[in-house]
Amino acid sequence: MINKLVNALRPLVKKVIGPSLRPFVNRIYFNFAGLLYTGDKVYCFCCQKKYSKFLPYRTYGHHTRQNAQCPGCGSLERHRLMMAFLQEKTEVFREKVNLLHFAPEDTLQRRFIKMQNIKYLSVDLFSPLAMQRMDIMDLPINDSTYDSILCNHVLAHVEDDRKAMRELYRILKVGGWALITTTINLSIQTFEQPGPLTKEEKLEFYGQEDLCRIYGHDIIDRLEETGFAVELVDYATQLPHSKFGEYGFNKDLMLYCRRNSK
Repeated sequence: MINKLVNALRPLVKKVIGPSLRPFVNRIYFNFAGLLYTGDKVYCFCCQKKYSKFLPYRTYGHHTRQNAQCPGCGSLERHRLMMAFLQEKTEVFREKVNLLHFAPEDTLQRRFIKMQNIKYLSVDLFSPLAMQRMDIMDLPINDSTYDSILCNHVLAHVEDDRKAMRELYRILKVGGWALITTTINLSIQTFEQPGPLTKEEKLEFYGQEDLCRIYGHDIIDRLEETGFAVELVDYATQLPHSKFGEYGFNKDLMLYCRRNSK
């Protein structure tokens, strides 16, 4: 009932509350909701707590996904899947790393900031959560600075994604990696209309007014042309199906991109 009310009020809240205040309002809501859904049926890899259930989430286009949002921190399926991969398959929580995070999600950022082994920086052009304002296509960062990069659902929104990929490669140390996520349709080539396009045209072509393309299987080629060694990770299929409900994962593909040479 509470979640239905929140979803109904969400458009009004966005109009009344400015972008800079929304993260703090969300934290207050989730701190309260987490208390209401105490239990041990589901586990969130982001806030590392158990709850009685994950909540429905109303997406762009007013489609509602069930078992989607953590009541305690607000994480969604792709956030928990990525965090589980980082925890189980990388050393980011065990070794000293310089980590750069694009378009930070609040729940992920709060966890990374707490980690003593992580030297953390979040950047974005618009997000009020970002620690610094930066353009992914033109980063004021020295070559070979970062051990690890998180770029979660960013590249499809960038006008020149190849330029952004080159910047990611440039600032990574040799041996470093970037974990890149985006919606990928492996049955098609990347669909990209010549621009610039208006928001209305983007909505017509891509189904979302802030997208610049819909990626197909050739996103791997684009990254490899930049210099990355790319592994397409289908991490969700490596887990027992019974864990999907408990962890609230989706089946997003992830691109694990290593810089192996200068």
